Amino acid sequence: MTIIRPNKHNRKMQNLLIGLFGFCVVALVWWGIVMYGMVVDFRHDLGVLQKDIQDAELQNVELKNSLYGIVDLDRLEERAKELGLIKERNPDYLSLTAL
Repeated sequence: MTIIRPNKHNRKMQNLLIGLFGFCVVALVWWGIVMYGMVVDFRHDLGVLQKDIQDAELQNVELKNSLYGIVDLDRLEERAKELGLIKERNPDYLSLTAL
């Protein structure tokens, strides 16, 4: 006949190790969820910033286009003719003899 005796070893250490392992697993799962949330937030912010950059580039192109349109030589000459201005070959803006 076999008599089964309970283990006489101290189970406190095993319970402590199992509890510590369980706590580590829970902490790692929580940390993973927090990190995933941060990654999602960063990706969203990155998408918003990329859209802002594209909008700024588009505005830059539009401003350059309007600037080049304003300082276009043909338009300037046409506007000068409308105002009755003439082009001088040798302009004298300052004269030292007048002083």
